[in-house]
Amino acid sequence: MVAARRLRLRAWIDAHYDGCNATFQRAIGINQGELSGLLHAKSFGEKKAAKLEAQARMPAGYLTTPLEPEHVDAGKLAAAIELVRQLEAGHARAFLPEAVSRVTAAVYEHFCTTEESSPVELVLAFGRLLDAEDRLLRALSPDALPLVL
Repeated sequence: MVAARRLRLRAWIDAHYDGCNATFQRAIGINQGELSGLLHAKSFGEKKAAKLEAQARMPAGYLTTPLEPEHVDAGKLAAAIELVRQLEAGHARAFLPEAVSRVTAAVYEHFCTTEESSPVELVLAFGRLLDAEDRLLRALSPDALPLVL
């Protein structure tokens, strides 16, 4: 479970902070040593995982829900994160982190279950999904930032 938490934390930093540990550290208020320990060797229990989820505004369960690392294809996960990062870069507004996480999971699932796909079809389909997820989450959340087009 700890290895899975480390993998998901790394994926979150890659997806939401352009892979920059320092930016993530500043955003949630932890020091370099603590983050390095969590990513590599430090004890990473459920309480710490839940606290990090709240600090980083991750979806509930992102780090605490069991995810076995042997079931994660790191290459496909990295490709999913990169595709969603490119989709975000092509839009004029920032997306809610939960929308990005949901779409990243959907892209990863697609990569794991589909042999081949047209890159153009992927970008179009998941671009629409990202936009729809973001709009839905904003509509459902009374304290979410207003949608700016």
